[in-house]
Amino acid sequence: MATLMNDIKKILITKDALAARIAALGKQITRDYQGKEVVLVGILKGAMPFLCDLMRHIDLPLVIDTMVLSSYGDCTTSSGKVCIKKDLDKDIKDKHVIVVEDIIDTGITMDFLCPLLKSRGALSVELAICLNKKERREKDVFVKYIGFDIPDEFIVEENGIMLMETGKICNPFQGCACSMADLSRQLMKNLVLDDGEIVIADLEAGVESFGRGIEQGADTILAVTETSLDSMTLAEQIGRMSNGIGIRRVYTIFNRVPDDSFSYMIDEVTGRSCTEKLGKIDYASDIMLSGFRGEPVPRESAMFESINDMVNSIMV
Repeated sequence: MATLMNDIKKILITKDALAARIAALGKQITRDYQGKEVVLVGILKGAMPFLCDLMRHIDLPLVIDTMVLSSYGDCTTSSGKVCIKKDLDKDIKDKHVIVVEDIIDTGITMDFLCPLLKSRGALSVELAICLNKKERREKDVFVKYIGFDIPDEFIVEENGIMLMETGKICNPFQGCACSMADLSRQLMKNLVLDDGEIVIADLEAGVESFGRGIEQGADTILAVTETSLDSMTLAEQIGRMSNGIGIRRVYTIFNRVPDDSFSYMIDEVTGRSCTEKLGKIDYASDIMLSGFRGEPVPRESAMFESINDMVNSIMV
């Protein structure tokens, strides 16, 4: 990835411009589909960040589904052959379908997909595309919702890291985040990862996420607990539930530990919770300050090597 990043010449679209355009697309879709049953079909994996941002701005009841399609293989140019690696889970008959994709170039994949979805009884099938490479078009595919037209260049994410946030209630009266949870569950169950790719899901709801089925696609659970009765009790519960659904790699990290006198409690909790103690992070002012600022732990911190060792242990 480092070699690829060295070849990047410029930033095509700023974060602010991207956010503003996605918000405008969401409002347009809301106007166009008033009173209609809408299914958003996200094309894994690339469309997920765009889909998550877009659906926040669509003020309509939504059904979320996903597909995995490929016309690239291991190359950076389209091969022309479309494969379905993961199909829809829900019936789209008599529904209005919006296919959400991160980028369209040759149009070969969408030229294959749109007629297929229409043949399954969808009342309409439209495309919502974040990035449009018009210069590469080989198929005459109509795209109703376009984020940006871009030049014929290969696009990558900064640092090879793709961040997606789902299920977070940010505004008053926003309502239930069930559609977001449904998307997260679909994503975790159906992701197809290449060698060297890792997905880290930060489940803000903690133990409640186990009831949403999001954890079903995981092979490792990491419980971060503090030295309090409630937090340690939750760690025990997470360990039991993880083992109950067949997840054997379950670790506990003890955070903000005041001093070594708490070691006996840590060992006791670890023994009861069906988890393996990965390590502990001391209550240190430099770590607290980094967390407050949203910055990485400084390399000069006394805990840096310990944290780095824990990360490496998880990645094995």
